[in-house]
Amino acid sequence: GGVVVTETVFGWPGMGRWLFYAAIGGDMVSVMATTFVFTIVIVTANLIVDIIYSYLDPRVRLE
Repeated sequence: GGVVVTETVFGWPGMGRWLFYAAIGGDMVSVMATTFVFTIVIVTANLIVDIIYSYLDPRVRLE
């Protein structure tokens, strides 16, 4: 949500603005693909953070 605002305020071209214009234009294939990519990135980042956190804090274990 904040990506589109940041790109608009600073005039940066990016994925958020592209996703917004694709949604307005009705390009559902682009909207689905971009949503899928964003989801994969977020899930991967959360997994990496969980793994690193388990190494840094001995009270947390991977099960």
